[in-house]
Amino acid sequence: MPVPNGERAGTSNPYAPPRADLAATADGAQGGPGAPSASYSARIGARIIDFGFIFVAFLGTFYVALAWRWWDAEDPDWIPFAFILPGIIAESLLVAFRGRSLGKLAFGTRVELVGGGNPGLTKGTLLRELPVLLMPLLALVASNHAKSPTWLVALGAVYLVDAVFALRRDRRCLHDLLAGTRVVRRR
Repeated sequence: MPVPNGERAGTSNPYAPPRADLAATADGAQGGPGAPSASYSARIGARIIDFGFIFVAFLGTFYVALAWRWWDAEDPDWIPFAFILPGIIAESLLVAFRGRSLGKLAFGTRVELVGGGNPGLTKGTLLRELPVLLMPLLALVASNHAKSPTWLVALGAVYLVDAVFALRRDRRCLHDLLAGTRVVRRR
């Protein structure tokens, strides 16, 4: 009886190359080109947790700075926004080197390159995370100087355009397309 590989039933080819699951990553998550994309709700939930983490890091840094008198009320208006940087740096480095932030870990998703693998510092941080995380910071600074809510409307429009790209078949947002990444579910 023929077997699909040309082998007889009950025997194996001792000269065949070993088989391995190359899609498995260092932390045990299954990824690679065939991994399913993360759902919309998982992506939104992860982003909410990530923004919450950044906000908590902001508050911690802000109150430490107030207690140690690193910042005064007479300093420029943009100084308090600099306290958001520890949270942004922590999240960006987690995504760059581990492929997941705290929110993505909670929702069982990860960021990977389209061909598989962690995005790294350039694609994971500079092209993917920083534009999304710095947009609110820039909008707040600009609206504070302009004394106008139009910057907040512009910020909402930018986020909306970014999110609309996720409605494509591959569920990749604009920042994913820029960095050559995608968000996948863990298996």
